[in-house]
Amino acid sequence: MGFSRKRTGRDGKPRYTAYYLDHKNQERSAGTFSNRKDADKAWQRAETKQAEGRIGDPARGRMTFRRYVEEIWLPNHQIEATTREGYTYTLYKHVMPEFGPMRMAEILPEHVRA
Repeated sequence: MGFSRKRTGRDGKPRYTAYYLDHKNQERSAGTFSNRKDADKAWQRAETKQAEGRIGDPARGRMTFRRYVEEIWLPNHQIEATTREGYTYTLYKHVMPEFGPMRMAEILPEHVRA
């Protein structure tokens, strides 16, 4: 559940920062606004996006699944050679044909379930 926190700006006027809990249950800011109504709308939008699976690094969302796997995920995992071989085979045999050309932001939970 999100919330707004009142604070005083540099000019002495009240400001409201919108907060929500991310998927790791950590507090995240959804922006700072001049009134509580806008701040409340912001954390509600952030929670909605999170429920839809659309929150995160925007640049990461624009890259394709194939690029993410090849440039970020696989190189940064310390695993045994045989495990890497098995992962690579499974990814390219079953997952890449479906998700490889898709942008990360386009992959939704219903795609994974299907």
